[in-house]
Amino acid sequence: MDMWFNTIKRWRKKFEPRVCVWELKEEKICEEYQSVVKEKKAEAEWKYLDENEQLQRMKNITRETAQVTCGLSKGPCSHKETWWWNEGARQRGRPKKTWTEIVGKDCWVNVSSDTG
Repeated sequence: MDMWFNTIKRWRKKFEPRVCVWELKEEKICEEYQSVVKEKKAEAEWKYLDENEQLQRMKNITRETAQVTCGLSKGPCSHKETWWWNEGARQRGRPKKTWTEIVGKDCWVNVSSDTG
């Protein structure tokens, strides 16, 4: 008997490069980022803008500066998808200890000689 299965095609999500903000942990890059943001903030005109426009402008300044100083990611993440495991799942995945590992090999009791 022949069976036919319809497969569902899953479309991969298109990769969008992201700003490498983890680069800001390095002291040199962090100092460069701060100095460029301060320069751009001083150059921008804030006089006749309301609060929302000021926040939007500041957001754009920080994003553009981060893209220039930190760079963009080059490709999708390539690690296995086990990073989401919590400690309970890790414990269940490990082999269980045997009795000799728990008690120790020197703790064996000779039962037949004690009962006699």
